Amino acid sequence: MKKILLLAVAFLIGLSVKSQYLVNSGDLIQGGVDDGVKLINAYILPMNRAMMTGMNNTAYTRTNYIDDNKHFNLSVRTSFVSIPKDDQTFNVNNLNLQNVHPEDPNHVIAQTVFGDSLSHITLVSNQTIYDTTQNPFPQPPTIEEKPLFKINTLPGSGYQIMPIPYFNAGYRLKYTNFSLGFIPWITIPKSDVRVVLYSLSLQQNLAWFIKGLQDKPLSINVLGGYYHFYAHTNLDVQPKDVAFTMNYTNNATGPYDNQEIKIAYNSVFVSSIVSYTIKNFTFFGLAGYNLGNSHIQVLGNYPVYVTDKSGTASMTLEDITDPMDETDTYERVKFAAGFQFDFLKMFYIQANYTMANYGGFGAVVGFRF
Repeated sequence: MKKILLLAVAFLIGLSVKSQYLVNSGDLIQGGVDDGVKLINAYILPMNRAMMTGMNNTAYTRTNYIDDNKHFNLSVRTSFVSIPKDDQTFNVNNLNLQNVHPEDPNHVIAQTVFGDSLSHITLVSNQTIYDTTQNPFPQPPTIEEKPLFKINTLPGSGYQIMPIPYFNAGYRLKYTNFSLGFIPWITIPKSDVRVVLYSLSLQQNLAWFIKGLQDKPLSINVLGGYYHFYAHTNLDVQPKDVAFTMNYTNNATGPYDNQEIKIAYNSVFVSSIVSYTIKNFTFFGLAGYNLGNSHIQVLGNYPVYVTDKSGTASMTLEDITDPMDETDTYERVKFAAGFQFDFLKMFYIQANYTMANYGGFGAVVGFRF
């Protein structure tokens, strides 16, 4: 159960995010599939957008080396994606939940994966039951209306920046640079989450077409590319107690040993870049656009608590297969500025800042040969 949304923080590579933030994540599905999917989507929305946009924050490679016979470059690049404040929380009332509602109508703001690590709100079922408490004689019994069950939304990780590191290999053929970015198929430390990332991009210096720009410190480039990120882990969601006020009927049969979650991100991006070189420094500015999509699947057999279809105040535990298959898209326009410093004839460092939703700082360390 603790792993149902482990992927939501597994991408915070290099940060220590503890699994207790996800203790109640299985309950989001177990309290009702439709509402659970809405809550999960709202919880991980900023992670989706960061992954669909963040990698191309560091896609630029300098191409205007004059009389330089070095064609290959290798680098480590990291985008430190800043999460907008508006996407660190969400209003539960905006999700149009069908089976649950906030216990306290004055507390309706829940955390996303990048929200506060100490905050959550309690959701209660729309269906209720009358609970009778026997008081000492001669007082009459107390009859109290209570919800059938309660679940908690998830706290966040407490981090508002998401680093996306990757390796990049490039080949420059005069005024054209071909790049391959990648994270090899690896397992995230301290988890069973496996990830892989690759990107392909082409950057063209317009000096190839405009002779007046050749061998000049001023450079104009166009850049386009595509990247894909895929993550997978097995899950372990077993029948667990939610806060029920009455017994429930167990119609679940299992087994629950085939559970997994898959997340895939795809993104395309284009940019135009103007740079100017003064000795070992190159200063650049760019404008760009990118469009991404995400595909999230929760696959396998899961125990889910559902309300009785007759409308009576009762609950039943049933098996649900493949409860989540969701897609989403996101697009943005961005502007960025930065510099590159070349030293010792073959090494370079680069820093930039992207001004956009899910922008932030980027850093590159590499060498040419």
